[in-house]
Amino acid sequence: MEKEKVFQQLFSMSFTPMLVMNMDGDIQILNEACCHLFKTTEERLLSCNVFEEPNRFFIEKHEVEPLRKQEEEVVLLKKKVDQQFPMHIHIQRTEGDIPLLVVQWKEFSSSIEKQEEVIRKMKQYKQFVQQSQDAFIVTREGRIQYLNPAGVKLLGGEKKEEYIGRSWLHFIHPEHLEIVKERMVQLMNGMSVRPRVDVKLLTKKGIVIIESSATKIKFEGQDAIQYIIRDVTDRKKYDEMASKSEKLTMVSKLAAGVAHEIRNPMTAIKGFIQLLKASKQYNEEYNDIMLEELNRVESIIQEFLTLAKPKIENSYHPKSLNQIIRHVTLHYY
Repeated sequence: MEKEKVFQQLFSMSFTPMLVMNMDGDIQILNEACCHLFKTTEERLLSCNVFEEPNRFFIEKHEVEPLRKQEEEVVLLKKKVDQQFPMHIHIQRTEGDIPLLVVQWKEFSSSIEKQEEVIRKMKQYKQFVQQSQDAFIVTREGRIQYLNPAGVKLLGGEKKEEYIGRSWLHFIHPEHLEIVKERMVQLMNGMSVRPRVDVKLLTKKGIVIIESSATKIKFEGQDAIQYIIRDVTDRKKYDEMASKSEKLTMVSKLAAGVAHEIRNPMTAIKGFIQLLKASKQYNEEYNDIMLEELNRVESIIQEFLTLAKPKIENSYHPKSLNQIIRHVTLHYY
């Protein structure tokens, strides 16, 4: 009871115009400075609804909507109509069974403006982290202190409370455990590390491949490490499939080339066999050409087999240029 009396005295004596209202805008209590600001009596103001008189209180109902979603504070910059000077309106939500809003009107100052800008940027960053598709995980002394909804989803859980306080190394695949440990030590000692690394995680969904970047930050006043993580499991599978597809394409082109090379000597052999059949006489020259073409086919097949088991050395043999030219002319004349 003594504390409540002290609070009421401080509230009443404050030079800052203040009032307390419920979430619907009905005023519950206010101080004398508030009466002075609006140039009316306490009784008159207690009968007012803040949202129903936006031209007097400079507060729109939609502007306090974030406070219904558990935000702690809203800061508005408004210009008073009759005096034409800017004012800051601070609105804070109280804890309790019945939430109330404490409203303060403060004259504009550059320091407050800077403070408002910092708060605004922090809220924007917080909103970005909460809505990001990438996982944000903060660890301190190797234990998880914070993770966003994407981080919970990445680890296969339903609530962040499942992971707060647990060892981050518990989720690292043994294959990459030493790399992550070394990286953590380097970061905490202020050393530079590779900006991005691929690591395997052990999650409730199984093994997940991630791409992560890590930064040393201050979290609740203490040194910590912030990880920004992206699940690249599907991308790795796609890259592997694309690589296999590319290899199959190369093999198909190679097979087509080999078939073309074999078809040429086989056509010559077939032609000379037909000539021998038509003439019904043995022709040693035709026979030699067919044997050469068969040797050529064998050579092509051997080169094809070399792809499976490459030879270190290539053997070269002298050939008669006249014989080669004569061999070609027999094909085309």
